[in-house]
Amino acid sequence: MFRGTRIGLRALAYMLRRQIARLKTRLSELSRADLRDAARLALQSAVAGAGAYLIMQSFGLPEVYVCILSAVLIVQPSADGTIGAAWERLSASFVGSVIGILGLVILPYGYGTVAALLVSMALLNGISSFREDWRYGVVAAVAISLGSEEEAMRTALDRGIAILVGIVFGIAVALVLWPETAQKRYRRHRASALKHLASYVDATFDGVVGKTAETRRARERFLESLDNARDAAESGRLRNGAGALEIVDLIDRLGNHVRFLTFALEGEEELDEEHEGRGSVERFQRQIVDYLGALSRDERAEPVETPDWTGPVEDGDPGTDDTRRVLQVTVAEICTTLDALSDAIAERGGLGELRIPVGAAPD
Repeated sequence: MFRGTRIGLRALAYMLRRQIARLKTRLSELSRADLRDAARLALQSAVAGAGAYLIMQSFGLPEVYVCILSAVLIVQPSADGTIGAAWERLSASFVGSVIGILGLVILPYGYGTVAALLVSMALLNGISSFREDWRYGVVAAVAISLGSEEEAMRTALDRGIAILVGIVFGIAVALVLWPETAQKRYRRHRASALKHLASYVDATFDGVVGKTAETRRARERFLESLDNARDAAESGRLRNGAGALEIVDLIDRLGNHVRFLTFALEGEEELDEEHEGRGSVERFQRQIVDYLGALSRDERAEPVETPDWTGPVEDGDPGTDDTRRVLQVTVAEICTTLDALSDAIAERGGLGELRIPVGAAPD
C-alpha cells in the first residue's frame, strides 16, 4: 500500500515538474503585448467580480454567485467584444430559463428534478453544438431545475435580475477600466502576425541553407499571432470585418507559400555554402523579411525581386527541372500574395499612397 502511494506521489511530482517547465517556457515566450492582454483581462475580471458582489450585497439581492459569474464571464479581451457578448449571454440565459421551467412543469411530480436536469442538459448542449454561445444558458437551466415547481418562476426572475446586473456591471468595467477597442486589438495582432511571419521566414531559410534554427517554434509563434488576429477580426464589431478577415487569410496564405518554398529548396542540393545561388536565396529572404516588417509598421515596402536561381528551366535532369518549375511557381505566388496583402492593407487606410507594388521600381 505504502509502495503504491510512493509511486503515485512520484508520478504526480513528475507531472507537476513537467507542467511547471512548460509554463516557464511559455511565459518566457510571451511578448509585452501578450502580458498586457493578460494583465488587462485579469484586472477587469477581478474588479467586475468584486464589484458585482458588493452591489448584490448592498441591495440584499439573492443569487449572488450567478451575478458574479455573469460579470466575470462577460468580460472579453476588447470592450467591443464585451458589448457583443452581452446579447449572447442574455439570450442564452432566457433559453436556459425557459427549458428549465418547462422541465419542472411538464415532467411528473417526484421525478422532476432529475428528469429536468437530464432534459435541460441534453437540449442545451445539443443546441450549443451549432450555437456555441448558448452554452451559457446551462447556468440558468441548472439553477431552475434544482428548485421546485412552485418556485420556478421566482427562481427564474431572481436569476434573470442577477445575470442582468452582472452583465451591465461587467460592460461598465470593460468600458471604463483600461479599455481597448476591437479595431485597435486587431491592428496590433495583425502587426504581430506579420512580424512573427518575418521571423519564421528568417528561421526557415536559415535552416534551408545550413544554419541552425528552431523553425518549429517560429512557426508556432506565427500561427498563434495569426489566430489572435483572426479572433479579433471575427469579433463582429469591426467597421470592415470582411476586409480584416481577407488580410488575415492573405497572411495565412503567405505563410503556407513560404513553407512550401522551403520544401522545394530542399530539392536544390546545389545550394550549399559555395554555390552562387546561395546569395540569391539570402537576398530574397531579406527582401521578404523587410517587406513584412514594413507592412507591420504600415510603412512603404520596397519591391521584392525575383531571385536568380529560379531562371529558365533547361532540359536536363527531370528531377532538377521539376524542382525549378516548382520554385518558379512558388516564388511567383509569394510575390503575388505580398502585392495583394499590401493592396488590402492600403484599402483599410494602413498604407495609403506610400505603398508600391511588388516588382515596381522605387521612386
